[in-house]
Amino acid sequence: MKELTRYAFVALIIASLSLSAGCAQQGLMAKAEPAGPEIISIEGYYEDKTLGFSFEYPARLFSEETELKAADVVLAREGVQRIPTFALIVSDIQSGVALKNVSALIEENNKKALPESTDHKIEETEMISLESGVAANYTLMRWRFQGTIPIASAYVSVYKNGKMIQVAVSSMPGQPPVEQLAKWAKSLKVAL
Repeated sequence: MKELTRYAFVALIIASLSLSAGCAQQGLMAKAEPAGPEIISIEGYYEDKTLGFSFEYPARLFSEETELKAADVVLAREGVQRIPTFALIVSDIQSGVALKNVSALIEENNKKALPESTDHKIEETEMISLESGVAANYTLMRWRFQGTIPIASAYVSVYKNGKMIQVAVSSMPGQPPVEQLAKWAKSLKVAL
């Protein structure tokens, strides 16, 4: 089961990264180590002062820093058993894709990045307002990794200053429900 959950995490990251467009490789932020004056990354909190967003996450739930290094992922964490997972992604906005249509891109890119994934179903997609009033897209997709492992992934996406800021959370049966994680993902703070 541990190997299956590792695959589920990798699947989430690949699906999330497939939305990204050509940014350079970045390392993950070290726990409790500031990345520079414009970035604050400490356990339970991430802030990008240049782009004007911050994000708090329940450090006790997402207690493990991943070893994964991938383009556009500025922070990725997982639970003790590798699930649930989350990724904070900052990428260029894909030309011609309106924020309200991001869910179609999520599904399409998940299929391309993971040809062994099946049964993709966008269960919910809606435009929401974050607490600051910034418009965001919320998408909930259920799918199967390798045709057998049920995965639920929720995405909160925001466009700002030519960038897409996205929180992606994923869970499996027996873990915190993705709907619970999605409530937390919607707490992304983006300044107007």
